[in-house]
Amino acid sequence: AVTAFTSDAFYEAGLESRPELATQAQDQVIDWLFESGATERRWTNARIETRHTHGTGCTLASAIAVGLGRGLALGDAVDGAIAFTRAALLAAPNFGAGHGPMGHALGQVPFELIHRKG
Repeated sequence: AVTAFTSDAFYEAGLESRPELATQAQDQVIDWLFESGATERRWTNARIETRHTHGTGCTLASAIAVGLGRGLALGDAVDGAIAFTRAALLAAPNFGAGHGPMGHALGQVPFELIHRKG
C-alpha cells in the first residue's frame, strides 16, 4: 500500500515546486520532488526502525531551508536534508519511553560534557 502526503497548496499559492512524500511497503521510504520544468526526483531509502521519531518533519523542513539558504538548488537541498534527517534518526539519544527525540547533534556533543549554569 502507498500512503501519499501531497502539497497541492504549493501550486495553489503560485509556487512551482512541490514535495511529495510517500511511504511504500514496510521496509522502504520513498520521497519525491516535483519541480515545474524539471525531471522529478526520487529518493528511496531503507526504513529506519526506531521509536525516536519526534521532530522528523520539522527537521527535514529546517534542513531543506538551511540548504536553500546556503545557495543550493532545491533538489540538492532536499538530498542533503534527507541525509541529515536519516543521520539524526540513527543518532537518537534514546530518551523517553514514547516517541523520543532525534539525535540532532549526531552524537558529536555528549550531554554530560555540556557546561550547565547553576
